[in-house]
Amino acid sequence: MDTYDLVHITLTTGKTLDGVMLNQDSYSVQMRSKDDQLHLLDRANIRKISTMPPLMPTDYDKRLTPDEFKDLLAYVTRLGRTAPAAGPAGPSGG
Repeated sequence: MDTYDLVHITLTTGKTLDGVMLNQDSYSVQMRSKDDQLHLLDRANIRKISTMPPLMPTDYDKRLTPDEFKDLLAYVTRLGRTAPAAGPAGPSGG
């Protein structure tokens, strides 16, 4: 999977950038550095691009038990959702 490839880029000036590859073509590279800055780089200014090992493993289904994997999926699919409003605590007296 090519999504979120980590890269180490060395520019012809000697400056280096570490971050996530966003897009690339024959003429340019777009990456987001660790400080969350977007860099649009001309390939003519790049000396070397090295890929780095991913930060997030991709084999969760092998590392986790089936129950742990289900719990992880349940958690991730609920991220960003608001909790339902709580109803009455109990029967109302009268």
